[in-house]
Amino acid sequence: MHGVFHGQTPSSRAFHDVAQICLNGHVITAGYQRYPEYRKQHCDRCGAKTITECPTCHQAIQGDHVDPDAIIFVPGGFRAPAYCHSCGNPFPWTEQRLDALVELTKESASLAEDRDDLGTLVPDLLANTPRSELAATRWRKALAKVEENIAPALRSLLTEIATEAVKKMLFPGL
Repeated sequence: MHGVFHGQTPSSRAFHDVAQICLNGHVITAGYQRYPEYRKQHCDRCGAKTITECPTCHQAIQGDHVDPDAIIFVPGGFRAPAYCHSCGNPFPWTEQRLDALVELTKESASLAEDRDDLGTLVPDLLANTPRSELAATRWRKALAKVEENIAPALRSLLTEIATEAVKKMLFPGL
């Protein structure tokens, strides 16, 4: 296995459990195999159907990292991944947020000139890439000039989709 697991080398018995996530991105369980009692056909927050595998390649969604030989376990608040670890395609909840962000920019007259550029930079907000700093800078400038009735919704979506590093660049005081 890779790296260090809470101060220890992971054993050869370490594995990733399967995550169950609704189509809107709410995590149902990150321990689908270990805790069957938490499984749900539909999300109890929004009613959406749940999935345990990538709709594109059908590989299991990676959940909690489990090492039976680890002495210490530090729960980390599992977060729904944006992209499949196997095929690299966005999960349905990622696509929905990306689409919503693009649609919201269409509602803003002040972003008309920047719309195409901002749209191409959206994927760089979801993953730490060499263009993430550029994406955060341009989106921060766009937020400064967007209409007041649209700005809160854009901020909310950006906060949901952006990586922690990008959030710090987008919203320095956050």
